[in-house]
Amino acid sequence: MLNCSLHTSLKLILLLAIIHGGAIICLIFATMPVGLKYAAIVFCLFNVLHLIRKYALLSHPNAILHCKALDNTAWQLTNKRGEKMIAYLLGDSWQSRWLYVLNFRLKDSSKRISVVLFSDALGESAFRRLSVYLTEISLSWK
Repeated sequence: MLNCSLHTSLKLILLLAIIHGGAIICLIFATMPVGLKYAAIVFCLFNVLHLIRKYALLSHPNAILHCKALDNTAWQLTNKRGEKMIAYLLGDSWQSRWLYVLNFRLKDSSKRISVVLFSDALGESAFRRLSVYLTEISLSWK
């Protein structure tokens, strides 16, 4: 089966910085009360820092560091604390040539976990293997 060890993603950091930077620029030029504008900018900054910490730098305690496919839908996820969880890959996961958003549901609960992957988070060859694997299992679901 497929094993994926995740690493820091500079592409994801850049994407999050561009998106949140654009939002902050829009807020600066927005016609709204100054207090509300500052609160929205602070919220945007905290949000980008949280997202970068969790999904790009993988330093959040709940960040997923390792994914292992067990069968077509079951995966073993390992977070930064070393906890291993069995989760099922959901059909609303999204993939493109340069980005994957894998949505999982934990086996014994309704909690959802998302894993955001750029090619630099896995390495080019592992990213291609994941692409082939996801294509194969999506064909088997149809």
